[in-house]
Amino acid sequence: MKIRWGSWIAAVAIVSVAATAGAESFEAPDVSHDASELEGLLEEPVAAPRAETALVFSSVADDAQRVVCRARNAQGEAVGHAAVRVPPRGLGFLLASDFSGGEPFAGQVTCLARRGVRASGFLRTGGGLTALPGPGQRFGRRIHFPVVATR
Repeated sequence: MKIRWGSWIAAVAIVSVAATAGAESFEAPDVSHDASELEGLLEEPVAAPRAETALVFSSVADDAQRVVCRARNAQGEAVGHAAVRVPPRGLGFLLASDFSGGEPFAGQVTCLARRGVRASGFLRTGGGLTALPGPGQRFGRRIHFPVVATR
């Protein structure tokens, strides 16, 4: 089978431009959490009926990174958008409640970030902390968290 490199490169370029165009529509307000808030989440006790997912982003880059995310509920309907600035070689995070204005929801979150950003997360309940399974799944510039909840 002969590969037509010119056609293949053109197809990749078209898909790349389409993905970049789609990325531009991911507009969201910046959410500013102080890094000490993350430490507070790890230390302070939680009332049993409360649950919160934290999406944590770390930068391995020498410049600040912006992560823009969109949440959808279990029915696939948009819940909200949020963004966070991650300092150079630092941490930034978003809470599930940042997307819903504090209202309860369970669903998924998709984020756009440059390659210098790594993602992980945890669920905080009255029983303590539970790490989300594996890091956020990465697809190019997109990071996907398949299960996110707050109540």
